[in-house]
Amino acid sequence: MKLTINDKYEIGSDPMNVILYEKRVVTRDGKNKGKEYKYPIGYYPSLEWALKDLLKREILVSEVEGVKEIIDCLERLGNDITKALKEWGCGKRREEVWGGYQKKHT
Repeated sequence: MKLTINDKYEIGSDPMNVILYEKRVVTRDGKNKGKEYKYPIGYYPSLEWALKDLLKREILVSEVEGVKEIIDCLERLGNDITKALKEWGCGKRREEVWGGYQKKHT
């Protein structure tokens, strides 16, 4: 699995975990200076847990100083997550499932 959330975060997986990565750039002198790499910042049993931790982490590391700024920060990240999930194909599947359910039960 590879799910790019935004320019800063990506979610991947191995056979046992869902992994939250932060994209970073090598700053030390050398042949890799300036290259981007993925730094694992958390391992989770499900995509849901990884996304919840991403929201919490972004609030904790941001420099927001009020309720409105926190809400704005969560909305921006929520929009990034929603867009990434739709591009990955989750949005369509969910609409198909719930659309079919609603047609059968209304």
